[in-house]
Amino acid sequence: MMLASPTVPLFLISFYSMLLFLESTPIALFIYLLARKLSVLSVKTRRIILVSFGISVIFIASRTNLCHVKLQNFFSHSSFDTLKSLPYLSWAPAETTLKESGVTQHNRGHACPGINLYASRNLSEAYLMNMDGKILHTWRSPVPEDDSWHHVFLCENGDLLAINKDKMLIRLDENSDLKWAKKIPAHHDLDIDENGNIYVLTRKYELVGYLGLRIPIINDYVTVLSGNGQTKKQISLFKVLKDAIPPKRFLKIYKFLITNQISIMKRYLLQKFSLPIQDGSVFDILHTNTFRIVEQNIPGLCDKGTFLISARELDLIGIIVPKNEKLIWSWGPGILSKQHNPTMLENNDILIFDNGVREKRSRILELNPVKKEIVWEYQASSPEQFFSQSQGGCQRLPNGNTLITESEKGHVFEITPAKEIVWKFYNPEVIKEKRERAVIYCMTRIGEPQKKQLRALGYLQ
Repeated sequence: MMLASPTVPLFLISFYSMLLFLESTPIALFIYLLARKLSVLSVKTRRIILVSFGISVIFIASRTNLCHVKLQNFFSHSSFDTLKSLPYLSWAPAETTLKESGVTQHNRGHACPGINLYASRNLSEAYLMNMDGKILHTWRSPVPEDDSWHHVFLCENGDLLAINKDKMLIRLDENSDLKWAKKIPAHHDLDIDENGNIYVLTRKYELVGYLGLRIPIINDYVTVLSGNGQTKKQISLFKVLKDAIPPKRFLKIYKFLITNQISIMKRYLLQKFSLPIQDGSVFDILHTNTFRIVEQNIPGLCDKGTFLISARELDLIGIIVPKNEKLIWSWGPGILSKQHNPTMLENNDILIFDNGVREKRSRILELNPVKKEIVWEYQASSPEQFFSQSQGGCQRLPNGNTLITESEKGHVFEITPAKEIVWKFYNPEVIKEKRERAVIYCMTRIGEPQKKQLRALGYLQ
């Protein structure tokens, strides 16, 4: 996707031109310090200084061999390949579990009864499945360009909302008939409020101000839609989380611009002043992957109707007040590592899938958010038994058990509070020749009373 910029400020072009001559981290630090000084000056003065500095640097570079070396590199190779997307996997290796398929363990009396909702990342289909692995209902997308579903959400009336990552959000009825399709860059997660409004994560590719300079980022938004798909409001999560972003994260972008300037300028000019920015790149500074509407008042923490979010690139979960769009609570940096799927529990604790990328070992945490203390934790006895690097989900069930989606193995399992496994499922969607299994982003267990509603609608015949 592109960051459209038809009227690019002259000082920005000069700044990028200046970067053609500068290629070291110390110089990046110098620019950062210069930016701090310039930030106290007027916009007009900053532009004059930057334009003058940029022109001077270009003149010096043109008098040295460095300019010719750079031009040779311009045509010989493109370091812009490092900007390529780092997409979520749709297929994952299944070397040791290829023979496993469907429900492989079900300890009746210990597993929590219910209906399981899930989608394979490689298909635009979703399934309702009973505890023994029988498919009870299937939705299929009727939209030709809708090729895969990142995440699905079952509405109270039986409609299905499906996210095709960065392409669209669609709403289907029980017969997979299309109610509407909204072509927006939806991704990861959504929730519905008491009035039927849909809150979905979306993203924009834009320039933002930092220390007096404009830098390109991928900015996440909470987009509010009516029940029939009409846009009502957008909340910028960069605006909300800006103060929680470490300065080194912005320096990382500056450094990338410096070390990849030839390729950037080439693409920038050839694309008629559009700067390509890819998902998963250095510009993806938030990577918000979870959105939940808090359903209860929590003394000492927050009120009903506030938002619980997860920003993967910040190792942070937080609570936002929608009225003033302020972050009132956060936790995680230094403890979490690329986490997913925080959910507020009935006891006011927060359940979190901590991917554990630093340690290469995933775990499930239950956090007392008022005291900021971990009160329960699950991890396997060895790292290889439970590790999902970039995806994952968890759900606390009515009987106290926890349903865990180990996404990158296409594996879902249920554990008791004593951490005993009582139910296992492996996605039957496999490619035997490649020894790969389709990924499941997040399975959801549906219990009463929604199960009764599904039965009344004819889903569970």
